Amino acid sequence: MSIVNSVYDPLGFAGPAMLEGRKILQQLVLMGERRAENKTPLAWDDPLPIAMMNRWTRWRDSLVELQHLSVPRCYNPKEFATVTRAEVRAFSDASQDAIGAAVYLRLFNEANEMSTSLVYGQAKVAPVDPTSIPRLKLLRELSKKST
Repeated sequence: MSIVNSVYDPLGFAGPAMLEGRKILQQLVLMGERRAENKTPLAWDDPLPIAMMNRWTRWRDSLVELQHLSVPRCYNPKEFATVTRAEVRAFSDASQDAIGAAVYLRLFNEANEMSTSLVYGQAKVAPVDPTSIPRLKLLRELSKKST
């Protein structure tokens, strides 16, 4: 848990990379609960099953690549000239595994050229309880309104 929560990412740009760690944690919690398919739950001090340990290690080792993530601070690119129009576009989607959203800024200049920049992203693990995809998308929309 400490590794998953140690990445400071207020704008959500590392969301896709962090989602895998959150999915692994969710599965570990499920393994700790008594389920019909899991007769003996995984205790907090039990070693991880080999497959889960390999998956966790691969994900943890991939976090080194986040140090190469570079996000320009200025949304208006060099040599773009004067911005004549700006639009904010938001997209969200959901699957059985995750819920995600992205907000983009589209700029237009005098020559009607367009520049698009990612402004904010968010990724969450989908709830464990069976939920329809339309309901997940609705949850995504509701959580956007609450932030």
